Amino acid sequence: NCSGLGYWTVKVLTPGVHTQQFNFSDQIAYAYNTVASDVCDQGDADTLCVVNTIHGVHNNSVLYFHNLTIQNGGALRNQTTSTDPNAIITFNISANNIIIESGGRIEGNVFINASNLTVLTGGLINVTGTGYAGGWSSTAGNGPGGAQARTLSSVAGSGAGYGGIGGNGGSDTGKAGSSYGSITAPTNLGSGGGGGDVAGGNGGGVIFLNITDTLNATGNLIAIGGNGADATGSDAAGGGSGGSIYIIAYNLTGSGDINATGGKGGDGGSTALGGGGGGGRIAVYYTAKEFTGTIQAFGGAAGGAGGGAGS
Repeated sequence: NCSGLGYWTVKVLTPGVHTQQFNFSDQIAYAYNTVASDVCDQGDADTLCVVNTIHGVHNNSVLYFHNLTIQNGGALRNQTTSTDPNAIITFNISANNIIIESGGRIEGNVFINASNLTVLTGGLINVTGTGYAGGWSSTAGNGPGGAQARTLSSVAGSGAGYGGIGGNGGSDTGKAGSSYGSITAPTNLGSGGGGGDVAGGNGGGVIFLNITDTLNATGNLIAIGGNGADATGSDAAGGGSGGSIYIIAYNLTGSGDINATGGKGGDGGSTALGGGGGGGRIAVYYTAKEFTGTIQAFGGAAGGAGGGAGS
């Protein structure tokens, strides 16, 4: 509803996070944009971008490509770190066609929008252990389903929950993590296992795929919870819960593994076994399907109590 003269400017943004303020008669709004450095080893983002080395990606980056191919040895990896154990670290990819060849991978919590996504045999999208952090020695795991701190210093840590509940550690009861989140549209991170004398496993991360034509998942999509640490002769830790895999695709093909299983409880001897993490959550929507692979969100195994199956 502006009736006066408008002004415009062009600025080339350097890599990093940028904020733009809009002020219309003292009505203020903000736009946020994260610009990633060039990740193409060959070609360019406007035609065909080929990635054959490992490239770190900033948290909250949005990467745009016309066509993207990740070859053997190549990776887009979110290397952002945080001292906050509850930090949510993700990045976004938008493209027409994406191919992940054998030995190529995407690592870190990721939201992908594309016309076609092909993950070939040996290709990988992996968010294992990129969820909420596990607890340190004797402390609770982080996240909505984080295992509580152990009751006694002489028992093992319990498993975290998400799609399924966590398993109790050793002789401890009532400390395993509970379930949470959406069954139909899962985008939560998995939670962290409880610490024993060692650290609990991190939760699994999140993979969201919105593919308007064909998703070929011949390679693997993995959001497994981290394992609780072993502690020979002392008290082991609980496993992290599995993460989220949320897929919307017109055609679903391939023969790979779509996996959000909970992390294994640690081994600490016959009386100090960590509880397994609960399974994560997987939701897959499609119009046509020729997929012959596996879809699983089992609870993590444990010498104590295993984690509950996810959804």
